[in-house]
Amino acid sequence: RRLAPLTAFAVVTEPANPRAEKAVKVFEAWERAGVRAIAVGDWRRALWLAGQKTKGPLGLLITGSLYLLGDCRKELRGLRGLEKI
Repeated sequence: RRLAPLTAFAVVTEPANPRAEKAVKVFEAWERAGVRAIAVGDWRRALWLAGQKTKGPLGLLITGSLYLLGDCRKELRGLRGLEKI
């Protein structure tokens, strides 16, 4: 609910970790908060889709486990305009 006012669209994924929250639960939480959301099984695909949705001056906020954040950081490093993450 705290992030809902700052969020236009949420892309939800489920990292390959048995302790991870189920994507459907996170998706439903976004929907209850009034934010349009989509659940994508593969985190790399989810990251790509989120990047496609954030064209222009909008930002991309990645939340979740440190494992997921680290994987996303590695994937994004070196992209044009994202030398520092």
